[in-house]
Amino acid sequence: MKTAGWTAVLAIAVLWPSRFIGPLDGAPLDAPLEAMIIGLAVPSLWWLCRRGISVGWTRWAMLALLAWKLLTAPVTAQQGLCVSMNAGRPLDGINQGIPIIEPTGALRSWDLRSDWRDPAPRCTAIVTRPLTDRRAFPAWFLNVTSQLRGSQDVQMTASGFVTTATPHTLSVATSVPDAMVLRVDGAVSPNSSILPAGTHSIEIATTLSGETWRFEPTLDGRPLWSAALVTTSAPGALDRLAASWGWVVTLLLVLIVVAGLASQAAAVLRPDPVTLVSAAALMAIAATVGVLGSVGVQRLVGLVLVAAALIPVSSRVRNLRGAFLLVGLPWLAFIGALSLNQVGHFTLYSYDDWLTYQVAGHRIYFQGFWLEGGNEVFDFQPFYRWMTGALHLVFGDSSVGELYWDGACVLFGALLSFHLARPLAGFRLAIAGAALVVATMTFGTPWYFLGRGLSEIAAAGWAFLAMFFLLRGRRGTIAWALCAGVMATLMFYTRLNHLLFAACLPVFLLSCRTPVAWPRVRAALARVRLAPAIAFAATFATGVGLFALRTWHYTGVFSLFYGTSLKNNDTGLRPWTLLDAEVWGRIAHSLQATLFMNEPPRPDPRALIVVAGALVAVLALLQTRLAGRVPVIALVAAAGGTLGAFLAHAHGYPGRFTIHLIPFACALTMTALSTRGRAPA
Repeated sequence: MKTAGWTAVLAIAVLWPSRFIGPLDGAPLDAPLEAMIIGLAVPSLWWLCRRGISVGWTRWAMLALLAWKLLTAPVTAQQGLCVSMNAGRPLDGINQGIPIIEPTGALRSWDLRSDWRDPAPRCTAIVTRPLTDRRAFPAWFLNVTSQLRGSQDVQMTASGFVTTATPHTLSVATSVPDAMVLRVDGAVSPNSSILPAGTHSIEIATTLSGETWRFEPTLDGRPLWSAALVTTSAPGALDRLAASWGWVVTLLLVLIVVAGLASQAAAVLRPDPVTLVSAAALMAIAATVGVLGSVGVQRLVGLVLVAAALIPVSSRVRNLRGAFLLVGLPWLAFIGALSLNQVGHFTLYSYDDWLTYQVAGHRIYFQGFWLEGGNEVFDFQPFYRWMTGALHLVFGDSSVGELYWDGACVLFGALLSFHLARPLAGFRLAIAGAALVVATMTFGTPWYFLGRGLSEIAAAGWAFLAMFFLLRGRRGTIAWALCAGVMATLMFYTRLNHLLFAACLPVFLLSCRTPVAWPRVRAALARVRLAPAIAFAATFATGVGLFALRTWHYTGVFSLFYGTSLKNNDTGLRPWTLLDAEVWGRIAHSLQATLFMNEPPRPDPRALIVVAGALVAVLALLQTRLAGRVPVIALVAAAGGTLGAFLAHAHGYPGRFTIHLIPFACALTMTALSTRGRAPA
């Protein structure tokens, strides 16, 4: 609990929006450096040294950062311009059954500094930099309004106070100069106006239309925000006093926190120079591929990471943290580089499930439908709409948070594969298996899911976390089992077809060293502690019951699947249809699509590792020699992960039902390869 408490302090301290605008000023993380340091580096360092965050100067820097933000918030003005983006008329429509209602026509931005929950917001966003292209504008809901209105014209008003010590010339460049009105101290002024020394209220109203948008206010040719003190309300004495250095306090404290976490991580890992240099080289290569490579080259990044298996590693780094260093950090470097052009830019979502989740998230967080979530019954998968809204609150209009989360979930799977394979296959083969998880995701058909804003990778991520927690709880710690139950519940909420998968998760209360050989399995089962298993089952059952209770609340039907998309995907398997050839035809189609990661199903060399894992599983079940080397928990998880295919017919979105199985296929394959000879330690 001590670690959890300090983790909460860390998250709040770095994410809480600062009144002073500058690098690393908190949510929204709308600058590349800010997104990568706070969104990727801080969580990575926390994972490496999470038990050390409550000691030393890192703790005091976190507390100082949080205190600085909390104490300055009520006594200083928000820096930046208050911007109102408006569709010009009330919005009232529907998308895939989800109401779209904005009585004032406001195009709210995912900006915690704005009036984001106000029924009639004055500020739909706070603008702190020049806006030079359409996607940089804080009009996240534009794609919805344009489809409702058949036009992309948007009314924009920027207002605030500009304080200067000497006279300056204020100029405003917009995409449609004739449509702009500039007011200084309440009086209409030309597009270029002299500002005397002192504080002046400004208001810039313009219409944005077409594909080319622009908003660049300047003072003597310099961006307004760097040339003067710009605030959304009249500045006080403290604002003027701290205008030139307030942002530096936040920056320095965040950097101290990061340096403290990095030093703690180095103390925990203590990597030898060769490992450190090799990992840095892999990170540099992966980042370069993400920035400069074509899509075809980017998809090969997972194969590049297989080279990590060749790096000489000292014994103290041949563990999960070492796998994170060699595979995880290069993968996250690639994700960060791949996302650079998304940071601080909104996304025009395609008119399908992707957009539906965004609209639902808007309805939840902006309009307060916390329990309803957009629909009384969930034709679309439920929980991802809450997730995507939370990610937008952190990263703003940009969808970069969804790419980061998907990248993290793939990494969870890669590390899980490593953890399952290492005891029986050795470190190098386990590292190769972790890299192959990434390679199968990027080179195979699931590539297009990364950052796509769907629920498949997210659900798999919750499943992998549940498995890690159960492995931690197998020694009898109830808290880890309870956490695993919560993660399994979130997995089910995110994708309802994982219900049966959850029933197989308690197998992770066994040791990773337990092979499939029946005598070893029976002996291991006899040693399983019942308390964690009961705690997990009770937690998950409670979560499932609450889901059915919510459906009853809105519909009067106590059901898990009432109104869901099962009606579109049902294979028809029932006790009375066991002899129905048509039903088994649909099941065969679903299983083949899962195995080959294609729709319609067909053999694909990019699914080689999945096919190999399936073959190993079958041979191990038949108690061949492989049964003595293959971990039983990987086998049961792989089998359990296919159960949903018997009930929900896979069609569309090739590879969607295979994502959660890839780590187990890699672990099974690597442990099978080790039977040709003793794997190196």
